[in-house]
Amino acid sequence: MRVEDRPERIPHARTKRVRGTHCGVRSDPEEPGAVADRVDAGERHAPHAALMLALRGPVIDGTARCERPDPLGSDVEHHVDLRAREQQAPEYLKLNPKGYVPTLVHDGRPVVESAIICEYLDEVFPDPPLSPSDPVERAYMRTWTRRPDDGLHRACATVTNAIAFRLQWLEKPAAEIEAMLAATPDPARRTWRREMIEKGVDSQLFVNAVRVYETLLDDMETALQDRDWLARDTYTLADVSLTSYLNRVAELQFHPMWEERRPAVTDWFERVRARDNFKTAFGNYPYEAYVAQMAEQGSLQWPRVEGILTA
Repeated sequence: MRVEDRPERIPHARTKRVRGTHCGVRSDPEEPGAVADRVDAGERHAPHAALMLALRGPVIDGTARCERPDPLGSDVEHHVDLRAREQQAPEYLKLNPKGYVPTLVHDGRPVVESAIICEYLDEVFPDPPLSPSDPVERAYMRTWTRRPDDGLHRACATVTNAIAFRLQWLEKPAAEIEAMLAATPDPARRTWRREMIEKGVDSQLFVNAVRVYETLLDDMETALQDRDWLARDTYTLADVSLTSYLNRVAELQFHPMWEERRPAVTDWFERVRARDNFKTAFGNYPYEAYVAQMAEQGSLQWPRVEGILTA
């Protein structure tokens, strides 16, 4: 099942209506990570486009990719433009007062935050189970599912914006940039956005973000020495929670971070990408120009990343 980023990919969200349930999926290139394969990465947890979905039964999630049957078979009814800040619309804020994506609406009741949405979906649609039944194993799994909220999501957003998406803002008039910043209610987020636009990869925030990824990959390599998946020998929400974040830096052509030095992570990511729902979650992305831009700009900046890693 898959729903984030989706941390996280481009500034639009699809709206689908099927029957019964509605699922908001988030995905914003600005803050990838989004973070649950049931919800594509989005403005706060994951790297791809935000979705409002209607579900027939099992769900998908796009920020932290989970294994579930794909309910996204109906026609797209509406595209929500995240760059136009449509997630700040009053009707959306009634569901999610912080204006974050994703939001899941199930049986008329909203559920917010990617990690919480993933656990909720795993409880409501438990076949196949994506969490260990043993409480200690489940607690260990959560040490991975909390990584996005402990800095990984912001790191993913930082490398994405510093390398690629700031270029789109730099094409805009200064007055439009200032208006966007002024409309950003959170002062910390406003400061971060200004830093990304003005300094890009020259920002210390970019250096810090690369190091967050380096630590994550070290921890993953260690964990995968004696098991096939991060939390146990079967696929769980731990794997779901990190898929979008590795996929985003792979889109930026940073895959040598694991392919050259971390064979266990390399094998893990290959097996994740081979799963049936990976293509469902990441393969139908309609904004190929953004993906191409990330690949081009990321390749240009890879020597800088190598310098950070070897410093």
